[in-house]
Amino acid sequence: DDLLRLIAIEADAAGALVIGEDLGTVPEGFRPAMAARSVLGMRVLAFERDHHGAFIPPECWQPDALAMTSTHDMPPVAGWWQGGDLDWQARLHGAPAATQEAHAERQADTARLWQAATIAGLAFGPPPPSEQPQPAVDAAIATIAATPCALAIAPVEDLLGLTEAPNLPGTIDEHPNWRRRLATPLPEALHQQPVVARLATLNRRTRS
Repeated sequence: DDLLRLIAIEADAAGALVIGEDLGTVPEGFRPAMAARSVLGMRVLAFERDHHGAFIPPECWQPDALAMTSTHDMPPVAGWWQGGDLDWQARLHGAPAATQEAHAERQADTARLWQAATIAGLAFGPPPPSEQPQPAVDAAIATIAATPCALAIAPVEDLLGLTEAPNLPGTIDEHPNWRRRLATPLPEALHQQPVVARLATLNRRTRS
């Protein structure tokens, strides 16, 4: 309580927003305590589901929160769509590739995401195949942009449509954590047409 009060005082003095990492590992009652001090929570697309596993419509997301397509500890949308993270987990446990069942479950999840985006008018046509994840990345970014959340952030991996996560929790040398280099210098990459379109989607949100 004292820390939250101090955070509120300092944030007000600095004209700053404060974001709390409340991704399911905080004690009961902590989210209301954050809200009482205007500390924003974090809402990540993959986790915003109802009790049946369906994705929550973007207009129903919590306003006093930060909307995100993914985090640094999660696969980017393109990698999640392809199931590359499943193969990484299998490899870490001594298996060459994830099971067919794991990939089938992921396909069901990608279908749910595409259906939610389609219902919201943010995706069109059938869901793209796993080897063509870029339309899914566009739909994911459009989804967070369509929420009433106070902020919307797409990690650079999602803006660029990359497939590999920057970090894999629970690993040290088994995964190249924080060591990957972009294939193109960032200023040049941000001028590529798909990236320009994704940034425009987010910028339209800030003007609305």
